[in-house]
Amino acid sequence: MDRQSLKEQRKHGKYDFPFHIISHTDSLGTYNVSYHWHDEIEIIYLEYGEIDIRCSKKEYHLTSGDFYIINSNELHQISGRSPSLHHAVIFHPHFLDFSLFDRAEEVYIHPITSGSAQFAAGVCQDQDCLHLLRQLVGTSPKKYLSIKILLYALIDQFYQKNQIIMKEPSNAQDDLKKVLSYIQENFNKPLTLNQIAQQIMITPNYLCRYFKKKMGMTVFQYMKQYRINKSIDLLLQSDLSIINIAMQCGFDNLSYYIRTFKELTGLTPKQYRRQHTQQEIS
Repeated sequence: MDRQSLKEQRKHGKYDFPFHIISHTDSLGTYNVSYHWHDEIEIIYLEYGEIDIRCSKKEYHLTSGDFYIINSNELHQISGRSPSLHHAVIFHPHFLDFSLFDRAEEVYIHPITSGSAQFAAGVCQDQDCLHLLRQLVGTSPKKYLSIKILLYALIDQFYQKNQIIMKEPSNAQDDLKKVLSYIQENFNKPLTLNQIAQQIMITPNYLCRYFKKKMGMTVFQYMKQYRINKSIDLLLQSDLSIINIAMQCGFDNLSYYIRTFKELTGLTPKQYRRQHTQQEIS
């Protein structure tokens, strides 16, 4: 299965300035972005509230004032825990390139752009970095020089705080992406462990252990979560009946769908649709 199916298709920034800041207010605490990856580096700064970021098998809980750095090509998922406001600072690694390959480029920038170095995993609260990050978020998108100066200052701070480390090569991410791609492309069909295991040529039993180790959840827990997330899209973006949505998202039993939906969201599908529709109207 081609890993490209998990790649985010959205382009960030412009061709001649591949830098973008997205600010998202989640008034209900239901924000959710399924597993995906992209070429860009992404810094998530949480201004207020609580969110969870899962990168591969580890989950990180962010509260007000925290930030987290997602590496280029790193599988990740983001979900809300409470009403929140977060800012995503997104830039292509080559945005950092110099036209002259000097010592600064060789020692500090090239390891990042070549993929031989990566940002350390973990929630950050460093005040020096936060100060620069807040300045960056508040800078006008047309102040191109100011943006680059602040971004280089941030990179400098990350090096000083040992937040950039040498990367260990691994093929595990590619296998995981194949499994996730297969599930996401076939979520609306009946799926068996054997079908999924065949995508990376392993046994179903080994798949269960491998997936749990990498993702921190079982294969079926992930499928259940992904199907519910897809059903939420249909609830909010279509007039389809609840039973039709359940069937289109791989649930062949309406009662099980409603029970699973409530287990993961705290609401029935009907309640969720009504609450979010009222929120949009108000």
